[in-house]
Amino acid sequence: MPTPQMRVEEVKISPSMAREWLAVSPERNQRSIQQRNVAKILHAIETGEWKTTHQAIALDPTGFVLDGRHRLTAIAAQRKSVRALVAFDADPETFGVIDVGRARTPGDSLRIAGYTDVNVLAATTRQVLAYPEVVGTNSTLGSVAAGLTTADVLIALANPEIGKFIQDSLRPGYVISRDIGRFGLRTSASVLLSVISIYTKHGPDAQAEFAARLGDGVNLNATSPIRAYRQWLIAEGGYKSISGTYRQTVFLSNGIRAWNDYSEGRPRKALRHRPGVDHMPEVI
Repeated sequence: MPTPQMRVEEVKISPSMAREWLAVSPERNQRSIQQRNVAKILHAIETGEWKTTHQAIALDPTGFVLDGRHRLTAIAAQRKSVRALVAFDADPETFGVIDVGRARTPGDSLRIAGYTDVNVLAATTRQVLAYPEVVGTNSTLGSVAAGLTTADVLIALANPEIGKFIQDSLRPGYVISRDIGRFGLRTSASVLLSVISIYTKHGPDAQAEFAARLGDGVNLNATSPIRAYRQWLIAEGGYKSISGTYRQTVFLSNGIRAWNDYSEGRPRKALRHRPGVDHMPEVI
C-alpha cells in the first residue's frame, strides 16, 4: 500500500472539530499542555487577533496530532471557528524535529513515541552514543552528548542492536543507585550497564553478577574490582569529590576499569581517573 502524500490545506476549524482531532488515539503518550500558552492563544481568538500563519497544524495518516495541540486545545475551549493551515498525512517520524509553541524536549518526543521513563532514557541514550567518540581520549561525555539531537536518540532506540540494551539497563541502574544510596547515579549506572552490554565479549551472566554485586556489595573480597569501585562511589573523597562537569565521565571510566578487571579475573584495590588527563578505556 503506497504511503499517503502529505497535503496542506487551509481549513475552518470548529471547536467540535478541534476536540475530535485531540481525541484521536487518547491512549498515546503526549507532551504536557502548558496552560499559559493555551491562554495566550485563547486571548488572540477572543480579541480577533488570531491570524492564519505558515505554521500548519500537523496530523499523521491516522489523524493523530503531531503538531498544534496547544492551538487545538484553545480552539476546543471556546465557541468560534478559526482558519488555519492543516498538514494532513504528515510523516509521523517528523515529530522529533518539529518546532512548536513550547520547545519539545527529548523526553517529550520519547513519550510521544511510546517510551516510558523518558528523561532517564533520553539522558542515558545520549551518553551511550557519546561513549565511542571519547574512547581513548580525555574528552568528556557531555562535550559529545551536547551535540546529539533528539532524532539521534530516537534512531538509536529503534536500532535492535543497541536500543534494547539501553532500555533494559534502566531498571538495574535504578537498583544500583538505590542500593548504594545515591539516587543521582541512576543515569550514570544505566549508561555503564548499557555500554558493557553493547561492547563486551563476556556473556549476560557475568554482566548480571557485576550489576548485582555493585548494588548490594555481598561477598566481595578485599581485592574485588567491584568492591574497589563501590567504595569509590560511596567514599566522601571519591565520586562525590569530582566536579559536576566530569562526574559522568569519571563514573563511566572507573566503572569500565572495574568491569574489565572483574570480567578478566584481575584483582584491584583502588580506582582513579584524573579528569582531563586520563583516557576513557575500552570495554573488554
